[in-house]
Amino acid sequence: FFLCRLIARILFMHEFSIAQSLFLLIDRYAQENLAKKVVKVNIKIGKWAGVEIHSLEMALNFLKEKTIARSAEFILESQNLVFFCKTCRRESSAEQMIFECEHCASVDLEVLQGQEMILESIELET
Repeated sequence: FFLCRLIARILFMHEFSIAQSLFLLIDRYAQENLAKKVVKVNIKIGKWAGVEIHSLEMALNFLKEKTIARSAEFILESQNLVFFCKTCRRESSAEQMIFECEHCASVDLEVLQGQEMILESIELET
């Protein structure tokens, strides 16, 4: 039980530090654009980005209270994995990591999308 709680805290700390970094970016963007407040923030998170969406959402909601984004809506969108097969030269999409091409069964794959986290847009009120 103790180990489970410790692991949960460590995972939350990871998302907490990501949320802190996001707020630095959001705050800088808002200041550069002389915003009165942040209305909406759209973030895309790849399935293989190593980010637990629910934990990140909790961290964002916890940290936003004392920021210019305190009333902002945060939209966190999960992105599927997209692979390119070097054998048949076709793309495939998957919800989880796969290790063979769905078209030709080759294992010579390159990940094109799904490992990243993108701060896609910030809507401001000026």
